[in-house]
Amino acid sequence: MRGVKALIAGISTIIILGLFGQLTVLLAEVAYNSLAENFTFLYPYRKPFSYVMMATGFALVMLCGGYVTAAIAHQKIYLYSSIAAIVSCSISLWSSLITEIFTPLAIVFLSYGLVFSLLGSWFWKKKHNIAYTATDIV
Repeated sequence: MRGVKALIAGISTIIILGLFGQLTVLLAEVAYNSLAENFTFLYPYRKPFSYVMMATGFALVMLCGGYVTAAIAHQKIYLYSSIAAIVSCSISLWSSLITEIFTPLAIVFLSYGLVFSLLGSWFWKKKHNIAYTATDIV
């Protein structure tokens, strides 16, 4: 039962923080574009700025989701964090891609989310000085 609670909390955290992250990126892009109108040398860097903001925000969201999942699960934290990351990324991909789901960019998005969710679990484990055991994986 603790694992189900961890999954629900992790997926909810990722989705809610993801929505706030999208809002933050949108507001930052609007601010950057208005700044680029006055300073024309910033205009060519509009897309790289957008990609860096999105990648950073997504990494932070997945880190927090993995951390929350691990904090509630206490056992098999990598398994639960992986499931939470895959489910939440799949929900995000399903809602944004209509025609096909397994594009190369979607696979990169899914693996990027999985890596940072596992990293969040690892941070939780390191903070609480929990010994590594074989039961964390299975």
